[in-house]
Amino acid sequence: MTSKKKLKRTIGGKLLLSYLVILVLTFVVSLTAYNRVSEGYLINKATESLEEDVSEITKLFRLSERIPNDEIGDSIAKARVANELRLAGRYFDSKIVILTEDGKLAYKSDRSITYESLMEVAESAKDSNKYIFEREPIKVAGGKNGHIIVYTTVEDVVSMRKIGFSVFALSFSIGGVIAFVVSLIFQRQIGKPIKKLSRAMGAYSFNDPVADLNIKTGDEIEELADTFDKMSNKIQVYHAQQKVFFQNASHELKTPLMSIQGYAEAIKDGVIEDEERDESLDIIIAESQRLKKIVEEMILLTKLEDEQEPFDFRQATLEDIIKGSVRALSSLFSMHEVKVDLELAVDGKGAYDVDKLTRAFINILGNCARYAKTEIRVRMEAIGGVIYIEIGDDGTGFKNGEEDRVFERFYKGHGGGSGIGLALTKTIIERHGGEVWAENKSVGGAQFTIKLPLK
Repeated sequence: MTSKKKLKRTIGGKLLLSYLVILVLTFVVSLTAYNRVSEGYLINKATESLEEDVSEITKLFRLSERIPNDEIGDSIAKARVANELRLAGRYFDSKIVILTEDGKLAYKSDRSITYESLMEVAESAKDSNKYIFEREPIKVAGGKNGHIIVYTTVEDVVSMRKIGFSVFALSFSIGGVIAFVVSLIFQRQIGKPIKKLSRAMGAYSFNDPVADLNIKTGDEIEELADTFDKMSNKIQVYHAQQKVFFQNASHELKTPLMSIQGYAEAIKDGVIEDEERDESLDIIIAESQRLKKIVEEMILLTKLEDEQEPFDFRQATLEDIIKGSVRALSSLFSMHEVKVDLELAVDGKGAYDVDKLTRAFINILGNCARYAKTEIRVRMEAIGGVIYIEIGDDGTGFKNGEEDRVFERFYKGHGGGSGIGLALTKTIIERHGGEVWAENKSVGGAQFTIKLPLK
């Protein structure tokens, strides 16, 4: 693979190539426009200049006729006319001729001019665009009629644009070189951070995460690098959470499986009989249900986070949902000797997925039941079209910083469950367009606050 091919395959190389193409196209377009515009401009200016020359020379001849016909005055007049004749056409290489009525050349600025060549020029000026030809009638010496003729070739006039072209080409070349150098600098500024980002992406792995790229270009490349940093950090956090989850989940699954296996083997070997056998079967059933619940929550959380699980919104009241959740956990409250105090100022009527929202309240109430000493307090009120539900206990509360992590997927606090219940709750609340957060109460104990729009 050649270096040229490598250059074209890089963003910097493509930008550099585009700069060169733009420079070439600009040069071609500018040169074409310059040639077209300058040719017309120079011909017009030459025509105007020749007309002015003819007019000025004619005035001088008329002036010389009014000067006294003495030797000094005649000499001065002739000198002025001769001087003006020499100055005429100084901007263009024009020829000046004074022609009498009898066909004699009284004056010619170029010795090679003959009457025949002058006639050819006059005819060519009529039939083609080869010459710019101007004439003016005058009185010449001896009172004869004549003409002042000034002419030049179009080719000589247009050739003057070579000077402009040289200046144009020189200035454009200098500008092109400067633009090329600047584009090389830009190419390196663009290519260097992209290569750094590419190497970081290629070297990324779970076991060897890359450090923050710290690319500061002030443009989209910096945004892309920051996005990659955030993405890699999220992946690392997710990977770490997965490892914790699998450790906790394996422990949670291992305990009921070992219990089921132990009791099943004891029944098979005849170690447990009669009444104990029925109790052992009840334990096996209970542990199987617990195992099933853990697996179901894992599957449901995955579906909810991937938005694969549909929500069945229908009219209901939060009051009925909360009361139903409390009834579902009545045996758990009795086991922990915890009382639930409900202060529901509004019914919170709206469109909800009753089953999923019930599961969310059960998860929070169940969490509070594990840590409460004697009481769980549920308070609901409406403020400005928003429902606020506070569920708090009188336990020890969250440890320092734990309230910010309880909703993290797979996070398991001291004495907690599988670590997916509250994560499931957060996802359900957010799919209802609400928010949920946790904090320690000032009087002690933990409190969960749910904010739901009143639909």
